[in-house]
Formats: sequence, C-alpha cells, structure tokens
Amino acid sequence: MLEKTVFTLSLAMATAAPAGTRLGAWHSSGPPGGIVRSVAVAPTSHLTVFAATDYGGIFKSVDGGAHWSAVNTGLGLAAFFHTIAVDPTNAGVVYAAGESGTFKTTDGGAHWSDAGAGLPPFAIVYSLAAAVSPSSTLYAATLQGVFKTTDGAAHWAAAGAGLPSGRVDFVSVDPVDSGVAYAASAANGLFRTTDGGASWTPIPDGLPAQRYTRVEIDPSNPAIVYAGGKSNGIFRSTDRGDHWSDITHGVPGNIVGVAIDAHLSNTLYVGAEGIGVYKSVDSGASWNPMASGLTDTLMEDIETDPVASGVIYVATYADAVFKSSDGAAHWSRASSGIGHNQYILAVAIDPSQPKTAYAGSSGAIYRTDDAGTSWTELFFPLTVYAIAVDPVNPQKVYFGSDAGVWQSGNRGVTWSLPSTSPSSCSTVQAAASAPGTLFAGCYADGSPGVFRTTNGGASWVRASSGLPGESVEDIAVDPTNANIAFATVLENGIYRTANGGASWSATSFPTAGERTAGTLAIDPSHPSTVYAGGDFGLSVSHDGGATWSPVTENGAAFPSVLSIAIDGSGRVLAGTQTDGVLQSPDGTQWFSFNAGLGPVGVDTYVSALATSADGRSLYAGTGGDGVFAIHPVVVDVAPPAIPRRVRRP
Repeated sequence: MLEKTVFTLSLAMATAAPAGTRLGAWHSSGPPGGIVRSVAVAPTSHLTVFAATDYGGIFKSVDGGAHWSAVNTGLGLAAFFHTIAVDPTNAGVVYAAGESGTFKTTDGGAHWSDAGAGLPPFAIVYSLAAAVSPSSTLYAATLQGVFKTTDGAAHWAAAGAGLPSGRVDFVSVDPVDSGVAYAASAANGLFRTTDGGASWTPIPDGLPAQRYTRVEIDPSNPAIVYAGGKSNGIFRSTDRGDHWSDITHGVPGNIVGVAIDAHLSNTLYVGAEGIGVYKSVDSGASWNPMASGLTDTLMEDIETDPVASGVIYVATYADAVFKSSDGAAHWSRASSGIGHNQYILAVAIDPSQPKTAYAGSSGAIYRTDDAGTSWTELFFPLTVYAIAVDPVNPQKVYFGSDAGVWQSGNRGVTWSLPSTSPSSCSTVQAAASAPGTLFAGCYADGSPGVFRTTNGGASWVRASSGLPGESVEDIAVDPTNANIAFATVLENGIYRTANGGASWSATSFPTAGERTAGTLAIDPSHPSTVYAGGDFGLSVSHDGGATWSPVTENGAAFPSVLSIAIDGSGRVLAGTQTDGVLQSPDGTQWFSFNAGLGPVGVDTYVSALATSADGRSLYAGTGGDGVFAIHPVVVDVAPPAIPRRVRRP
C-alpha cells in the first residue's frame, strides 16, 4: 500500500527486498531528556507549564511537569527555541522564540502561527518579556538589540535607542509599569528604559563591568531588582536600578537564573551553571546550596511557580526539566514526555552483547543494557562526538570530546582523561584486529590531525605525516589489518595509510568545490570496499581508495549522507539528512528503511548508525529525536515493496 511521504513530488515502487529478510520497524528508545532552554509557568493556571527546547520545539505540561507533550502544530520545521512567555492574564496565549523564528498561540499551543513581523530577517531571539498590563505589550532581546510590540506580536518595532549595537541577552519588564524595562547587553552591562524603549540609559552604579545574564523584578515590590552576572555573582537594587549592592556572598558565577518565591519575597533562588541551585531566605544576605537530587547542574533557566510557594523548575542542558516542591530541599526529574529530543552524535554497540549500546549526545553519554528500553546516564556535561568499544574487552569504552579522548575500564561507570590525550577529537575508532589500538581524528586549532594509541589510550602519539593541516572529520580502520586506515579531511579529500599512520597519501576522492566526506565505513566482509558520505551523497571505492564512484538511489541522486553502517553480510545502511535511513543488501539496490522512525522529510537527521556484526541489532541516532533501535532485526518473512521518493532534476 502506498503511503504519502513528506515533501514528496512523486511516488514510485522500489524493488522488494530479498525474501527471507525483513528489517522490521524502528522503535523510539530514548535516552530521556534533552536541551531545555527555558520554562514558563502560566500565572493564571499554574499547573500549566511550557518548555522551550533545542531540537524538539515546544513542550507543554498541564499537571505541573509530571507529564509533557510536544505542541508543535504550525511550527513547521522550527525546532530551536530559546525563550517562551505566557500572557499574564490568559494561559492560552503564549509566545515562543529563538533561532527558528517567533511564534504565537492563542489556544494553549494547539496551533501556532508566525509572530515575527517587524523583526529583522533571521532574527535570533534570546529573551521575551510580557507586560502584565497591557498584556499585549512585549519586549524581545535579540541578536540585533531590543524590539517591542504593543499589539500582541502582530507587529514589532525596534526599541533600542541608546543601547549599544549588537546582542542583548535578556530583557525584563516592570510588572506594574510596562514603560519600565531592563536590558542586559551582551558586552556593555545593564540598561534601563522608563519610556517604553524610546530611550535607554546605562545603570552602572554599584555594578561591576561584566556580562549580565539575568534581571529579575520582585513582583510584590517592583522597586527591588536583582541582576545575575556571568562572572561576578548576584546584585540587588531597592530603587529600580539607581543603586546596587553586591549580595553574592560566596555564590559562584555564571548565574543563569534568578527566581523569587511566589509568597515569600525574601526567598530567592539562583542557578549557578555547572554548580547547582542556591537559596536565600533573607533577600540575599546569606545563601545555601540546594542541589539534592539535581543530577544535571548545567542549567539554562530557573523559574518559580507564580502561585504555589516553594515550587521551582530548572531547565537543564542534558536532562530536560527538574522540579522541587519543597523550596529546593529536594529535586527530581520532571521530564516525562520531553525525552527523546536529544541530538545524538554517536552510537556504538558492545560486540559481546548487542543489547548493550552507548549513545553520545550534545550533553552526555548514555548506556542501555536492554536494547534501548532504558538508558543510564554515564557522564556529563560534555558533547560526545564519537564512541568506541574495545573489540576484545568490552569493559573498555572510549569517547571523543572537545576535551579529548576519555576512557573507561568498567563500561562507563567511571571515566578518566589521560594527560597524553589529544584535544578536540570528533572521531575515535578501535582496530578490530589489534586490541588496544585506536585512532582519533581531531580538529583542535593549531594541531588538527590523526593520533594513535597501541596501549588502550594510556599514551597517544601523533600519526599525521602527509595529512593537510585541517580538521579530520572521520576515520575508518580496516577490520582485518590495523595498519590500514582511511581519514577524511575537511575540504581536502580522503587519505589512506598502510603503516598505522606513520604516513598518509591522498586517494583519488574528488575534492572540487570544497567537497568533504563527513563519514566513512569499510565493508567488514570485503575490506577493500569503502563508503564515503557527505553533502554530495554517497560514494564507494572497491579497490581500497584507488578509484571512487558515486552511488545513486536506484538511478536518482543520493541525498546528503550523515552516517554509514555495514554489517557482516555486506548490508549497507545510510543515515541521511532528509530521507531517514536507506539500506541496501549489496550497495546497488536501495530501499527505504523508515517504518517507526517518525516523519521523514527535510531536516530528518539520522546522524549516527551502528549495527552488530551479525546485523541483528541496529541503533540510529537522530538530530533531535533521540535514539531509535531494532532488536532483533532479521525474521524469516519477505517484506512488501516500499515506496520511495523520486527526485526530479
């Protein structure tokens, strides 16, 4: 039966896969969490909470964060949001903005419409502030300064006279007088307007020169204002910003949020990025750390319930949302339903137990021992670009990060970073035929290249002779010979070594037009066959890189390829940017492999793929929807023909 695909121009029947192999359907498996940039509680319906996320769009809870659901109808492909504001008088009216545009809903998120008229093209909005009266007045802090609307975002106009040019990180509006607002310039401190944005003046008295990230106004007494700094803590004003006093008292900066209790105006909460939450019950005269249960301290925002005292929400970089209902004494994750919006950069399978796999995201590394049914967070906060499992001793696991190549000897329970590790490594590959031998591809300014270890990461040596001095995007090691490897170099083609990295030579891979292969894979059953993927699609070499040929999707141009995996039978899987996963039993005929993967269309990133040697376990990492898995894969049933997209020239 034909089914409609996203952005389809026409449909044609692809050839049915060989009898006896049905790949089955993917199931969404996690990991839970993801990047939540901000949360907003509806003042008139305090159990209604909205979350603005990276990659996942907007989520909504109607039970105080116990359960969440995506509310993205009308947002189209918009997925990256920094800020969200709820109308103070109507919980159904909500505004969301970020890198994907500015949107408004009037039905509590059921439907969204564009609300960016008057903002600069491609404006990035970092903060929205809604006035209490009139509630149709909002301020927006953007990359191009402050903008204001007085008609509920039907029209915006620049309102930044007197502000330095450039980015404004945060804006806050007086809850009594909508003409009074505060703006945190990214490079020039705090500013205030008393005329609705017609003019702004700096308010430096008592404030050190630094970048300020938050401004919070006491709703019960707007003369009291708090400012959080990126490096120098917390400051308080009792006269609408004319004068300030330092109330840091040991709270470490970078302050990402300041929140005031709903009924106890002397009770404050601040979020210190990477440290935790601090609480004061005396208007900042003293502070106490309050992080019990807060397992992710890389915070993005902190907000209090505007009705219930002692209820606080924290938005985090890896674990979505945490909540406390006892004044921050105890925290628990409040992310059910927000999960699976992780941006997954790497997946790897334990060669001895295919139900055990690892996933690396933009914030953490995770492990599953039950084929993706549940996940354990192992290490954060780091961006995990690549993961490798020792082929002989799977207790040993490695991952590449900005800091270098981390290693674990106990399946990720504990980690260490050897002093000899190279830095800024986007790929790590273990040699299947030589336990303890790994290659790392790195991109550090001044020292990009390939590094090699033969003692399980205890020490690393540079192995880049013959490579151009550019970022190494990926490496593939011959599974039968650890001396043979391929490396793809940014805008410089694909290189091959036959002596373990002692020297490299360029293959014939074409580089015209700054063509770069972002991913490589070697066929384990035919090691002279190498696949390379990138924006150009897919290419293959059957002679160890001597010659390369473009691969077509049954005669049509291949979509951009982000990841490749090949199992022991020679079945090739290609993770694409727009078409989900494509698979071929031999690299010639290709079939859609997207059942259960969700909507497939523009910006459906399958950023990582891993298959077990027997091909019975598959994991796909996506750019915003977490990990999908199939286990087991092969059953003795012939599949139906699968429709695919046909591209017109």
